[in-house]
Amino acid sequence: DDQTYFVKVYPNPTTGSLYIQLPSGDLQQVTVMDLNGRTIKTIYYPEKTGMLDVSELSQGIYLLRIKINDQYYTAKISKI
Repeated sequence: DDQTYFVKVYPNPTTGSLYIQLPSGDLQQVTVMDLNGRTIKTIYYPEKTGMLDVSELSQGIYLLRIKINDQYYTAKISKI
């Protein structure tokens, strides 16, 4: 089951704060990576909706590796 489209990451593009929302399941962690796959930061979440502060990142495109119920999903974000 590919449920990637159920994961909502907004606003995208962003200048600082991103919100990750999903209709069900537990958001366990989010890893921010550059396009070469290098980990920039990992955030652990105890709640269903997570806020991610990316204000310290340089402008560019990043990948979010989102762990939900022990499954991983990927989202591409743009930091402006």
